[in-house]
Amino acid sequence: MRNTYAMELKRLEEALEDGRNRQTFVARLIRELAELRVAISRIEARQELLSDVVAAGSLAEEAVSPIADADLPKEIKISADHRLDAEAGFYWLEHNGQGIPFRWTGPSTVFEFGLVVSRAEPMLIKIEMVATVDDKNIDETQCFVDGKRVEVSSTRAEYGPGFVLECIVPARSRPGVTAFKVYTPYVSSVSGDDRAIGVAFSTLSAQRADSSILPNLAATPASDGVGPAAGQPGAVAPSAPRGKLRSKL
Repeated sequence: MRNTYAMELKRLEEALEDGRNRQTFVARLIRELAELRVAISRIEARQELLSDVVAAGSLAEEAVSPIADADLPKEIKISADHRLDAEAGFYWLEHNGQGIPFRWTGPSTVFEFGLVVSRAEPMLIKIEMVATVDDKNIDETQCFVDGKRVEVSSTRAEYGPGFVLECIVPARSRPGVTAFKVYTPYVSSVSGDDRAIGVAFSTLSAQRADSSILPNLAATPASDGVGPAAGQPGAVAPSAPRGKLRSKL
């Protein structure tokens, strides 16, 4: 492996020193880098899927090794610089002009999380976005907890193009992973970026909900049905139009 690395490094150095073919060589390197990033993304997605399978297997063994709610964290925080892959609806990690990490969501209209957190009491989930491809996502985004839609409160950021979503995760007696999905109806490409992008995710936090906010952010009835599957808009919103990025990051 070391000899192969040395040979490849020497080949690259010689190609760069050759001024006649330098432009063609750099263009080829760019294509190879793009292909490599796609391959790495696929590998990471497979690793995440294997981790989910292992976790599911562990949960299935509750009769032998039960999971108590007391063993689960009371609050969690997930940032864009955590491992969030394409299978969950995220692109690669980026940083804005202030150095804040974020990931564009897409190409699906749905991005999702598997939250390992105590559900003994209602939880407040807060999601911070640093930008959106379309302003209508601010008011029309929907959230689903274990397949059921919950009411969402959206607030524009005081400064900058971002916004914040808040919703209540109802209490649940059964411990385990909470399936949390976010549906952003407007996903499109923009000038200079061929990706289909929705919102620029920054952080998600979950903690015990203060009793004073429960009447304002209550869960909707179970009859609202299950959330849309990843990659499908469902019947709850119109198809996504083309639009311009709300603000440059």
